[in-house]
Amino acid sequence: QAEKALAIDNLTGPVDRNAFYYYKEIEKIDPGNHRVQEGFRRISERYAELAEQEITNREYGRAIVLVERGIAVYPESTRLTAIQERLKNERSMLIADLVRRAEEKILENKLTTPTHNCALKYYNEIAAIDPDSNIVREGYRKIGNRYALLADSAFRRLDFDQARHFVDEGLGVDPDNHRLRVLEQQLLKST
Repeated sequence: QAEKALAIDNLTGPVDRNAFYYYKEIEKIDPGNHRVQEGFRRISERYAELAEQEITNREYGRAIVLVERGIAVYPESTRLTAIQERLKNERSMLIADLVRRAEEKILENKLTTPTHNCALKYYNEIAAIDPDSNIVREGYRKIGNRYALLADSAFRRLDFDQARHFVDEGLGVDPDNHRLRVLEQQLLKST
C-alpha cells in the first residue's frame, strides 16, 4: 500500500491513505524496519522533485509548502534543506523583482487584468511567498487607490457605468478602501 501511494504521489495525503501513513504503520508493528527510513527518504525525494518543478514554474509559494512537507517527513534530507536554503536566499531578490513588476503594471493601469500580467497577480505571488507581508497589504491598497482615481475621473465625466466598474474592481482587491467606499455611496446617490 505504501508503494502504491508513493507511485501516485499520495505522499502525506489524503489522511490514512498515503505513503507516510503506511510507513508509520509499519514502524509501529516493526520498529527499526529499514524499509521505513528508506520510505521516508523516498517520500522526501519526491517532494524535492515536485518543489523543483514548482520553482521552474515560478510557483515559489507552492515550492515552499512542498519543501516543508518533505522536511517534516524526513528532516535528514540534504536535498530539501538545500532547496529550502536556496529559496530563502532568493526570496528577497524575488520579492523585489515582483514588487518592481507590480509597480510597472500599476503605472500602466493593468491593475487586475490581464490576469496573467497585472499588478494583482504579482502581489498575489508575493503573498504566496510571504503571506504576512506588509508589501502585499500595501500593494492591494495601491491598487485600490488607483481604482479610486480612475473611478473618480469617470464619475466626473458622468460615466457612471465605468465609475461603478472601477469601484467594484477596486473593492474586490481592497474592500476596506475608504475612498472607494465614499465613491460607492456617491454612485448610489447619483443613480
